Amino acid sequence: MKEKSVLILHDGIKVRRSTKHGYGVFTDVDIIADTIIEECMVPMQVIELGIEIMDGKEFATNNNTLNKYRYRGPGDRYYIVPTGYAMIYNHSANANVYYEYNHEQRIMTFKALTHINAGQELFTDYGPEYDYKSALKDNTIVHKIV
Repeated sequence: MKEKSVLILHDGIKVRRSTKHGYGVFTDVDIIADTIIEECMVPMQVIELGIEIMDGKEFATNNNTLNKYRYRGPGDRYYIVPTGYAMIYNHSANANVYYEYNHEQRIMTFKALTHINAGQELFTDYGPEYDYKSALKDNTIVHKIV
């Protein structure tokens, strides 16, 4: 596998306070649909899902490890925590950004799903398992929950 020598980070994106929740990723320039917004390196270490047995009872392990900032890895066997702004994108069911994960290169690529106007916040869809109201109960900045 040949590793990339440079990862892309769109010049127009910035992190700012979000009216939606905590901080968010915004653009200062128009971004055309399917434009790469950023490529995030994914560290080799992952959060493995597992079962621990204590006193004859099974307990799921790593259920809550970075649970507000992780993404499901391939085959749902483990979680990954990408670098870059990946943990800062807020949720919207009407997302304007999507991501692709290249397991072999360990790169998560975020792209514009639609045309995004300058000044807009960039959102990803956390999926059907995401419950925004319960995530707000602990008053923390919430991003990807799987």
